[in-house]
Amino acid sequence: MSPMELNKENVPKDAWELFESAMMDEQTGNKQDPKEKYEKAVEIYPQFEAAWINLAMVHQDLGDILLSLSSAKKGLEHIPKSSALWMSIRPFYSRIQHMDTMAVDE
Repeated sequence: MSPMELNKENVPKDAWELFESAMMDEQTGNKQDPKEKYEKAVEIYPQFEAAWINLAMVHQDLGDILLSLSSAKKGLEHIPKSSALWMSIRPFYSRIQHMDTMAVDE
């Protein structure tokens, strides 16, 4: 699978519908409903790479960078060779390090 390949045929219909609905919710600025939908999508289909990444990003948007990192790592438990998930982890660590640096400076 190429990075972030979205192939509807490989994903169970109910997981795909939750994913699409969550993306539409995000376009309206809603973050809580997409979080719940992405969580359900990965529960249904744990190999759903794009849903794991979007879930991590929603957690970031909601201000919980530690949960973002946790979501990406959990996705890697199911898809350990996902280059997209591996790439998504770096910015979360960078943000956490920046937060630690700011806390020390205060």
